[in-house]
Parts: sequence; C-alpha cells; structure tokens
Amino acid sequence: MGRRAIITAALAASLLGSGFAVPAAARDGRPPLLLGVPPAGGPGWLRELHPNTLRPVGPRRVQMRGYVEGLAARSPNGQRLALGVSARGRIQLVAARPLGARGVIELGVRGSAGTLAWVAPRRLHALVQGARGRWLVTVDPQSRRVLSRSEISGEVRAAAAAGPWLVAALARPGRIGPSSLLVAGPTGEPRVLPLGEVRSGFVPPPRDADGGPPVAYEATPGLAVDPASGHAYVAAPGRALLLVDVDLATGTRTVHLVGAPSVSTAKVSEGSQRSATWLGAGVLAVAGSETTARDGRVRPYGVRLLDTANWTQRALSDEDWFVAGAVSPLVIVPERDGLVSAYDRAGTRLWRFRAGGTIGDVRTIDGRVLVTHWRRHRTSVLDGATGRRLRVLPTARLPLIVG
Repeated sequence: MGRRAIITAALAASLLGSGFAVPAAARDGRPPLLLGVPPAGGPGWLRELHPNTLRPVGPRRVQMRGYVEGLAARSPNGQRLALGVSARGRIQLVAARPLGARGVIELGVRGSAGTLAWVAPRRLHALVQGARGRWLVTVDPQSRRVLSRSEISGEVRAAAAAGPWLVAALARPGRIGPSSLLVAGPTGEPRVLPLGEVRSGFVPPPRDADGGPPVAYEATPGLAVDPASGHAYVAAPGRALLLVDVDLATGTRTVHLVGAPSVSTAKVSEGSQRSATWLGAGVLAVAGSETTARDGRVRPYGVRLLDTANWTQRALSDEDWFVAGAVSPLVIVPERDGLVSAYDRAGTRLWRFRAGGTIGDVRTIDGRVLVTHWRRHRTSVLDGATGRRLRVLPTARLPLIVG
C-alpha cells in the first residue's frame, strides 16, 4: 500500500463512527424514532427501523432521490428531516411521523450536501462539496427557496453540525498552513474566523519524485460542537492536545495546550489526523493517528478525555484510533485484538466486550452498541450500559442510519 493510501486509510479509521446518530426521544413520549436506508441496490428507500433488529417496521417508506450523504438534520420542532441526496446538490425533505415525502430542494451547485444544520424554522444551512468547488448554501425549508449561496475559498478538512450551528475547519488548497473556521448560525451572515494556531491541509506528492516512493503530507484537525454552550472545539494535528475553544456567538478564541508536546508529535508528520467527539457535561474526547515517512507505518495517537472546565486530560489508551460514539453517559472505544470498551466521563472503564476476531465496524444506536464481524458475517448487539450481548444479527450489512 502506498503512503497516500495509508494516510487516507488512517483518516477514514479516525472518522469511523462519526456518521451514526443516537436518535432523540420523541416529544410526545413515544419511543425514539430510528430511520435508515436498508442495504439494497440503488439509492433505496427510507424506512422506520426496529431498534432491536434494525429491520423495517410498518408499510411506510420514502424513495430516496439519490444516495444519502451523511446524517439527517432535524427541524427545531423535530417533526421534519432534511437529507443531502446525490452528488447534484440536492436536499430531500421528509416528515418524521407519519413518515412521508415533503419535497426536494435544488441547491443550484453540483456536489454532496453531507453536512446540514436546520438552525431555525425557516433557515437550513448546507455544506456542499463537489469536484469543482465548495459552497455554503442557506435555504428556506418551508418555501424550498435558496436564500444565499457562498463559495468557500479553501479545502474543508473537518465539519460538524449541532444545535443551531454549522462549522467547518478550512485550509488553503495544496499546502499545510494556518487554518480558519467557517461559522454559520441561526441569524446573521456566515463568518470565517482565523485559527492560526491550527495548521492543516494537504500537499500532494510531487510528480517528479527523485528516488523512493512519493510522499503526500496531510494534516486534519478534530472538530466538535457543544450545542448547549455554543462553543466549538478544534483539536490541532501534530501537537499534543493543542485545543482552540471558540465561542461561536462572539467569535472569541481561547487556546489551550494540554500537556507538553511529545517528541513524536511535536510537528506535523506526513499524516496527522485528529477526531473530536463532544460527550456532554463539559467532556471532550480526542483521538487520531500519526504517519511518518521513516517506515510508512500508521500509528494510533490514542484516545484522550478532556475536561473543558479545568482543561485537564485523562488518557484512556495510547493504542487506539477513534471513538465509536457515546451511550450516555459512556464513551465507546474499539480497541486492538477485537475488544470494545466503555468508559465513563472520568475515564474509568466500566465494561469490556471481546468480539472474538477482527472488528469491522462499531456503532452506537439508541442505547445499544453494534459490533460488526465482517469475516463472520454477523453483528453483536450489546447493552450500552452493561456490555451484555443482547442478541446476534445474522448479517454484517447494516442499514445506513440517518437519524
């Protein structure tokens, strides 16, 4: 495997779990609604899924107008969802209960709307990424009209949407250098804030490399949002937990260097990735990987828990790559040797599950943890609170959970 492939694989590993959601409880007291697209040829149909078996429930379904890109955004009242579909710049609107189609919004640009934020009843932000550019598009979901469309000057290295905020970490194309943060909220115009302390970007390998395999350089920050406080947290690659805390309402930035840089992470390596997961109650999880040209190996950065009240850290592991998700109040971490562990926010391990083979995927859904065994073509369903195996699903092909 080439260096570029190795680095890209490390980035993909560090982002696993970011595309899965824990459904919110229904406002009318009914069980949480779990929606997904069962595996099938073509874009498929959106169905309500049973939380225990992940099989379709009931006759209602909505045909997707393209392949689903990322998670759905819920309307402020929770009654509707918006999904980015196809690579043609399209948003599909869906009623949650009863499940039904509510139209399509054409964004006017070609690309995938993989990050959406429904920040106000008549204001929906979409981050669109295509082969020829990147755009922030704001639409009125009620009238299905485009309100604004702004081209983004920079590469999107990370993006997050939570509460009334959509944020994206940007880097200048073709180089690794100072980053910036795109912020789109419930009111006002989008803003771009400087993040000079966070260096990110991608440098492709030279076409005329003189001897040896070509080496690409890549640095990707972690990005998470606390919707309750309206703060974003950016974890810089290549340093030992350099965090930038951004007040999204005011744009005020505070830089925190939690612990001294180590020799191996004192500067950006050939591949340096971070992922950030907001766990609630003031706790942030940071994970990632490092790749060096010396031997071409990808090394885990480990998993760290940060208390944002006093900016102290606790290392959960030095040998793991990413956080699969949270089952409140626990954080789920896939480990080496086919193990999955759950920790509380203080960093105490509460349970460990031995999968018995190579783990293909780990998801957190509706208080459960799903551990997929690709070679064995099955999925273990665990109780998120205890780690007890509740059942085994006879498949490793799970639905695409959208919300």
